[in-house]
Amino acid sequence: MAALQLDLLGGFQLRDDAGTVLTLSNKKAKALLAYLSLHAGEAHSRDKLASLLWEDRNETLARHNLRQVLTSLRKVPGLADGLQADVDSVMLAPDFIASDVLQFEHLHSHTQPAELSQAVALYQGDFMEGFNPRSFSFEDWLMEQRHRLRENALSAMNRLLAHYLASDEPASATTLALRLVALDPLQEPVHRTLMTLYARSGRLAAALKQYRICRGVLARELGVAPEAQTEQLYRDIYQQRRQPATTAPEPVPAATNTQAGSRPTQAEARPLPAATTSGLVGRRQEQRLFVSALDACQELACGQAFLLRGEAGIGKTRLVEEYRRLARTRGFSDHQALVLDFGGQSGYDALADLLRSVLQLPAVTAAEQVRSSAARLLGADTPEQQALLIDLLGLPQAPDLRALFDAMDNTARRHGKHHLLNRIVGTLSQQQPLLLIVEDIHWADAMTLHYLAQLAAAVSTNPALLVLTSRVEGEPLDPDWRGMMQGAALTTLDLGPLAEDEARALAQQFPHANAAFVQRCIARAAGNPLFLAELLRTADDDDAAAPHRVPDSVSSLVQSRLERLPPADRQAAQAAAVLGQRFELATLRALLDQPDYHCGNLLTQRLLRPDGEAYLFSHALILDGIYNSLPLPRRCALHGKAAEWFQPRDPIRYAEHLERAEDKHAASAFLHAASVQAKAYHFERAQDLLARGLRLTNEPQTRFELLCLQGELAYASGETAASLNAYQQALDYAETRAQRCRAQLGSTDALRILDRYEEALQALEQACQQAENEAEHAQMHYLRGSILFPLGQIEACQKAHSDALAAARRAAIPQLEAKALSGLADAYYLQGRMVSAYRYFDQCIALCREHGLLRIEPTNLAMRGLTRFFQNDLTGGLADSEQAAALAARIGDQRGECIARNILTDLHYFHGDYVSASTQASQCLQLSRRIGSKRAEVDNLYMLGLSRITRDPASDGLALIKQAYTLSQEHGVLRYNGPMILGTWALAARTPAQRRWALDEGERLLSQGCVGHNYLYFYAFAIEVTLRDSQWDEAERYADALRAYTASEPVPWSDFISVRARTMAAFGRGQRNPTITTMLQRLQIKAQTVGLQLDFPGF
Repeated sequence: MAALQLDLLGGFQLRDDAGTVLTLSNKKAKALLAYLSLHAGEAHSRDKLASLLWEDRNETLARHNLRQVLTSLRKVPGLADGLQADVDSVMLAPDFIASDVLQFEHLHSHTQPAELSQAVALYQGDFMEGFNPRSFSFEDWLMEQRHRLRENALSAMNRLLAHYLASDEPASATTLALRLVALDPLQEPVHRTLMTLYARSGRLAAALKQYRICRGVLARELGVAPEAQTEQLYRDIYQQRRQPATTAPEPVPAATNTQAGSRPTQAEARPLPAATTSGLVGRRQEQRLFVSALDACQELACGQAFLLRGEAGIGKTRLVEEYRRLARTRGFSDHQALVLDFGGQSGYDALADLLRSVLQLPAVTAAEQVRSSAARLLGADTPEQQALLIDLLGLPQAPDLRALFDAMDNTARRHGKHHLLNRIVGTLSQQQPLLLIVEDIHWADAMTLHYLAQLAAAVSTNPALLVLTSRVEGEPLDPDWRGMMQGAALTTLDLGPLAEDEARALAQQFPHANAAFVQRCIARAAGNPLFLAELLRTADDDDAAAPHRVPDSVSSLVQSRLERLPPADRQAAQAAAVLGQRFELATLRALLDQPDYHCGNLLTQRLLRPDGEAYLFSHALILDGIYNSLPLPRRCALHGKAAEWFQPRDPIRYAEHLERAEDKHAASAFLHAASVQAKAYHFERAQDLLARGLRLTNEPQTRFELLCLQGELAYASGETAASLNAYQQALDYAETRAQRCRAQLGSTDALRILDRYEEALQALEQACQQAENEAEHAQMHYLRGSILFPLGQIEACQKAHSDALAAARRAAIPQLEAKALSGLADAYYLQGRMVSAYRYFDQCIALCREHGLLRIEPTNLAMRGLTRFFQNDLTGGLADSEQAAALAARIGDQRGECIARNILTDLHYFHGDYVSASTQASQCLQLSRRIGSKRAEVDNLYMLGLSRITRDPASDGLALIKQAYTLSQEHGVLRYNGPMILGTWALAARTPAQRRWALDEGERLLSQGCVGHNYLYFYAFAIEVTLRDSQWDEAERYADALRAYTASEPVPWSDFISVRARTMAAFGRGQRNPTITTMLQRLQIKAQTVGLQLDFPGF
């Protein structure tokens, strides 16, 4: 009997002989055990297994990882006895583990029903379903096994189904047929079998529904209609179900293409079931279309977005209520949110409200509740997504997630939130179909619209529907917004006025109104249901004159109703209107100075409706009517009082009420609100607040602060030209030395990013004349060093960063200190002084980790890895660079990731892992083009070319190297990478003349002064070329040049390259004495120890 049971069909589960589940947390351990179990009794070489599971690692690291995984497997109770391993191979003892896969393979080919039934029962899902091995080679094997086993399962199920049909076992046949179409929905004969089974059992509706499922799958996956046999079966079943006066319609075409915004034709619309009859008047076509969408969403597991568009009061909200009722009857979970024109609290917006509903979170939610919810939904190890969800809900960030969230750039946060919304919709809609509703998007800001586009894209690939409502005037869904939907469809339904017969039907809900009054109301309302309903309600008023007069507008109606309210309620209604469409009772009581006030009369008069613990005006038109009834002085006074209430509670509402109160401090309040939003990294919302503040004031001090913050936010958002414009405008309002210094420093930084170095230095000089404190001096020196670096002014660059470091330490500002350390390291790197550069990079990283400066860490960590390599610590260099790439990707630092992967390319090349070098170069090339860095693009082109041509001399490697050199010339960066490119050109060139030209041109460029890495790499490449061509004198000359360049600060790697060159040259000339051979032996051992892939030909 086997000691263990391993189930791989439908997932991964390992159990002992007592049935206890044994946990394996390491994915590679699971992958290795699965592979060995399917080949039990076979010995596999360690190299083969290491390559299978860690193809992206070099041989040494891969074998090391394999040893670690084997150690973890031996720790599993009972497994150590079955694992047999020696120094070269690994094997799982035969019959040690019983596997459901092996049992299935033994049974599936049998012809007897009993064995087939056992095989089908064993097949609980795809082989290792849901398993992600993170290895392309293993994934290829996995997919091959998965496909083979699935085909065998389908074959067994079809044979067993034929047996059930032949032996007249309809219940078993139906169950098995459902499994078959779930596993392979394109098996049209099985769909027909199900239709027949349903029809024979009298379940005609289920049979017709199965036809629709079949038709939809074929249309979506293959773009074809069902076979004629299927169509005829559908007609036959329909004839059985038809009413006496009904003729069976032709089957609906497999693919219909209704234009967005069009009404369905009679042939396309499905009749509503009796259960849909409700108090809603009219809108039958819109209901039919929505019912069809609900059915399609359930059948096809993909949804769509709707836009209900119409004038105020036309009935959008009432139709949405009906949509919600229809969705609930079909098992959908519905969630609704409202965009507010005014009065929404910070953290209360439509998206946050919708997410709280979807995630079943209370209105007042703590960050820990959100984290728990995210962990249950997305998994425990998702700190980035937890941080993003907390932010989407408008909550203060959790302390232990703050550094991670701060480190992300604006683009990374935006993309991360998009991905998070997709995951939430995708995960929850698989549990229960979703209906998501957002009303009044004509008031939505740009950020909310951005997320709504993402939701529209998400529902298109999941069992979910999105319904948006908007007025025609101000409808914001322009072509740019539709482009953000990523190709998803949007069906627009324009709601027109009610027809006269529909208006009469609505009027029947008001039986107290006399016929003449009803007719006048219908004529006056002109098909607007809200206006008509409000007019008809006046018939219920205790006013004998009501039947004889018809108000001209909703506003007139509201005014009339206000006049009939008691004074206290009338004042409360007006105060509530000042607060906006949604308000809290505590706020209203504060405005009224009535701590015991209740809204009972306002609810009775249908002016308000409850909304959780708050209140909403029953319609925006009613709110407008009440608000406009207020005299301007009274309105301003109430807004001023509301501002006092919100000042300590909500910066945005404080500013908005001051604006409506026409208070002179409103602009400063918008500045404060924008600062609060900026600290939370809500840059789009902060920019909007700043723009509102700028429209309100010409006061120099306030405009200066608004413009400077505008410049900071534009810079942080990557809008460098806009940042420069804001700072230059701010300079016009600067009145003090500190203000002028701040504006000039901001302009300098923007000009630096735009590569306008001369202008940047001019702006910096003007800032220097105004600088007064250490923080300003630290920033000033850092910017100077950063400008001088690309200009190649090495000594001046180094001095500037030294001054910046000293000033930053005096000012005790860790972020500036870390930047200065990074700048100093760059300066030493520029000079080829790699040991000193390493020391400063190392200090910078320590400071970053001490103070949580994750944004600064990735680039410097990658550079520390490169400088470790130059000290012959290749393993440490790889570890640093891989960690840097992972951290940069995690926080969305694309530039940092690009630098890290560029360094990984170099290190893998020198390690002799040309496959990994090519992979990293390709990934980095895509990144560099995405962020628009031509310098990084050049670096990766020539290293990709060198890696390819080293692996395959017939590849396009040399062409890539030549392309890199051309780009370097075109973009003026030859001093940065020209000699390195020429060195690789010489290595790849096929003729002596080409090699000679490349080496001569490289030396010519070096003589003009270049960045330090050019000297190290070029001389190393030149030594390889001349050793290969047996040019011993030239090899020694390049070795001497390399040693001379690093004389002021020796570099261990270049010293090794130089000694090897001289020793190989001596050996090549025929000097085979013990001194030379011993030295070559030591050099060879040293290369192997470090991990350098170097040739020692003839030795």
